[in-house]
Amino acid sequence: MMIRVLKLIVAFFLIPSIGFSQINKPDSIFAYKIDQKIKLDGKLNENCWAKAPKISNFRQREMQEGALPTERTEVAVLYDKNNIYIGFWGYDSQPSKIVAKQMKRDFNWGGEDNFEIIISPYNDSRNGYLFVTNPNGARADVLIGNEGSETIKDWNGVWDVRTEVNDKGWFAEIVIPFSSLNFQKKEVQDWQINFERNIRRKNEQLMWQGYLRKYELEKISQAGVLVGLQGIQSKTNIEYKPYITVGTEKDRVEGFDKVLKAGGEINANITPTLKLNLTANTDFAQVEADDAKVNLSRFNLYYKEKRQFFLEGSNYYQFRVGHRNHLFYSRTIGLEDGAEIPIYGGVRLFGKAGKNNIGFMSMQTALVPAENTEDSIAIQSTNYSVLRVRRDVFKQSNAGFILTSKVRKDGRKNIIYGGDFNYKT
Repeated sequence: MMIRVLKLIVAFFLIPSIGFSQINKPDSIFAYKIDQKIKLDGKLNENCWAKAPKISNFRQREMQEGALPTERTEVAVLYDKNNIYIGFWGYDSQPSKIVAKQMKRDFNWGGEDNFEIIISPYNDSRNGYLFVTNPNGARADVLIGNEGSETIKDWNGVWDVRTEVNDKGWFAEIVIPFSSLNFQKKEVQDWQINFERNIRRKNEQLMWQGYLRKYELEKISQAGVLVGLQGIQSKTNIEYKPYITVGTEKDRVEGFDKVLKAGGEINANITPTLKLNLTANTDFAQVEADDAKVNLSRFNLYYKEKRQFFLEGSNYYQFRVGHRNHLFYSRTIGLEDGAEIPIYGGVRLFGKAGKNNIGFMSMQTALVPAENTEDSIAIQSTNYSVLRVRRDVFKQSNAGFILTSKVRKDGRKNIIYGGDFNYKT
């Protein structure tokens, strides 16, 4: 009798889950392989675009959840040995009312007509790349981690887009080099992908997959599947970035003095999903200045990281303490009370190795003599290191740990470690 009861209980939980998975099996889009050259102009008039299978089964997330769109949308995907191409047909019955004002990089796309793409080459239902454009051809891109709970908006990937607006609507032709994406080394690739279109004047938001309001585009586990990629390779790039700067420095006593600085970076893909950065005499002279802020509180102001060396792969070092705070804050490296501290050099290793997300960094700053500081107190040479490991467990969960250290040359140190477990169903 007990055995029968157990069988009934197992069947009760098993059968609905099987049915649910079948009903919610994601749709797929086929990537059409080409050998002809694409002219990026937004016209989408090459023969290969006509041959490529298109998807058009979008649904409303807003205003009416699940309703059919009021305007037709089509998307197709092409690829060659170096790039992936995405074509967007945004038909519009009133093209004169299309809303598009911005043209700058990393524009605020929320108030305009736009087309958004999210791609997860890892196929892990967690991490991916978000690309956004509008009818003006403006570009924005974001690194996505943990289905949107971690985002790096200051990341600038290498990709391009051209658009066209005519009496039928607006259209976009997008190219993303494979070298801009990290993916596994496999002969046949299946990637997670999803698309979103916003028609601003109607407050209409269309999604290809996962159109329920409880989901957003960043919910990669609800994405569709990009199939057909075959024989592609993420290049084992070795990139050199040398620099030489010449200038003058003014000393109150000795007057002007000529300054010559040299250094650089070496970036290499150890594997298609694991990247190594080496830097010597790191220079951030060309980094965008921070916005001026007035602090009327007793707490330090928070400034976003803008140095590209620390931005790339920064999602691999994130460890949340609460909703918005992070245990590791890279802005403390090479900066002390707003003053720049020279960096001798350092090493970074980040990416995925199987189910493990790895982020390691070690940076060494220089000694700043007392006569060169405002308060006449020397700043010791300091080593900053962090090790963050997070392993994917179950379908969408992860567990990991972090270790950070700040060790001064005089022996003073600060070491913090922690562990976390993130469970999602």
